[in-house]
Amino acid sequence: MTNLPNFERPISGEFRKLIEDYGNAGMKVIPVDAIGSPKHLRSRLGLTDEDFTVCAFMGSRVPKGMEGLSTIVRGYPRLLAQLDQQHHLQMPRLSGGGNWNLLKPKENGLMAQWARGATENGHPAHFVTMQGLIELEGLPRALGASAFLKQLPGEERIGERTDGLLCVGDMFIVFPGGLGTTTEMSALFTNSSIRRTVKSKKAILFDPIFEDPKTGEVSRYWEPIIKLLVLQNHAGLIGDDTMKNINNHCVVYRPDSGLSPKQVTRELLSLTLAIRDLSREDNLHPEFRKTYSVPISTGSHLARVFQDHEANGTWVNDLDSLMKPRLPIAKAARHMHKEPALN
Repeated sequence: MTNLPNFERPISGEFRKLIEDYGNAGMKVIPVDAIGSPKHLRSRLGLTDEDFTVCAFMGSRVPKGMEGLSTIVRGYPRLLAQLDQQHHLQMPRLSGGGNWNLLKPKENGLMAQWARGATENGHPAHFVTMQGLIELEGLPRALGASAFLKQLPGEERIGERTDGLLCVGDMFIVFPGGLGTTTEMSALFTNSSIRRTVKSKKAILFDPIFEDPKTGEVSRYWEPIIKLLVLQNHAGLIGDDTMKNINNHCVVYRPDSGLSPKQVTRELLSLTLAIRDLSREDNLHPEFRKTYSVPISTGSHLARVFQDHEANGTWVNDLDSLMKPRLPIAKAARHMHKEPALN
């Protein structure tokens, strides 16, 4: 029988069996009674100060009309894991979980796509979740580690997982999602605005073209939320300094609608490596950067979250300069033959 972690409170037989299955598959479940300090939670996950943890927020479902997003959400952590292993980048992958259902592939949402991609080919990944969500959403039965935030029966506080992810992550990608993802994005913005996050914590708001399945109206996915926040600023409910602080931590990436999912995945990878370089003192080797951190295409755009406000710093301008397009769309986001295969 698999050695179970030490749970301070009794657990159900069903959950015990679930944990045993994870253990048999090579996954490690770590009970955590409280989030504690970021350093403590990172330590429980086996992360060090040298690690640059990439965390993703996304929906548990695939948005209607955006099926190609599944390829991006699955391919990105898989490609990052391959590069991490080959070049020792120390860039662990992190999310809130998600179970991959082999029997019902069409029901696998974005969270499941990320979890699958992050753990394919035996690559380790990290998940911050809790018992109720493990039972509801599941986890991939693959190599990796999960921080399990334990709570009393009947007390399901989704905010605990969000706080845990914000504690552990160094960089965040916000993919399209629903209530949970919007909550996580709001928490990320709030932390940025009150300066609870350290300067090295950055975020990409992934903002693709979206066509409303009912009305046919076309916009960027996160555009309505951004407009609401701008309206709140105009009404005096959000201060100008708050808008500037958010701009200093977060950038909006709007991929060219003509790019394939593979090209978008590679642009996201390039942005991630550039952000790592801007956030760390141990910059990537120039030859590695030349191969993998290529400029984004001429049709893709980087922008401040709030266009009418500058940033309290130069980060967004530095990133924009580093990723300034120098290639035509037809050649954008293409790398040398050294890159790992993206299936």
